[in-house]
Amino acid sequence: MPGFSTQRLLGPAVLTGWLATTAWLCRTLRQLHQARRDDLTGLLTRAAWYSRARRRLGPTAALGLLDVDGLKPVNDRHGHAAGDEVLRTIAARLTTALGSGALLGRLGGDELVFLMDTTPSQRHLDVLVAELTRPIRLADQDTTVRVGIALGVAPAARRSEQHRACGLSAALRTADTAMYRAKKHPERTWLWATEAASPRSS
Repeated sequence: MPGFSTQRLLGPAVLTGWLATTAWLCRTLRQLHQARRDDLTGLLTRAAWYSRARRRLGPTAALGLLDVDGLKPVNDRHGHAAGDEVLRTIAARLTTALGSGALLGRLGGDELVFLMDTTPSQRHLDVLVAELTRPIRLADQDTTVRVGIALGVAPAARRSEQHRACGLSAALRTADTAMYRAKKHPERTWLWATEAASPRSS
């Protein structure tokens, strides 16, 4: 149709309002996405990870909870920016090592968590920890640092449709106990839940 245009059909005021609404929706969606991601590591926040993990539990699922050992000395010696860089590097290595199929999050501080649909093998966990503990070269300083990893792994099978949250909470507690045991025994950088019989003391 000659001379047809969206502006003539809608009118300048309506078109302006539509554009403003679209821009607002785009900003809102970006903010919601960012709110679900940890600012430092880019991993899911605790709440976002927990929400998604509840829907991912299955008969062969496994949950891993890890703690970065030695981050405080890095902060004390090289500054908190260096400590942040170390944590970002660990998160990036974890993402690469586990692939897109794993659900990764940061629970807070230097505690990271992941959920896998299949139970990892002993060799897989050995390789994972070796990768995470490789020396890290600080970008702004002519030096490298090395940190340790304590990892606890627990089964995360769904108990029932009504008890998904309960199953996830139990798996987190069990993995936490295994991780705490691993911290007590530096020669064992990771432990299965069955190897951590006693609950973690407060």
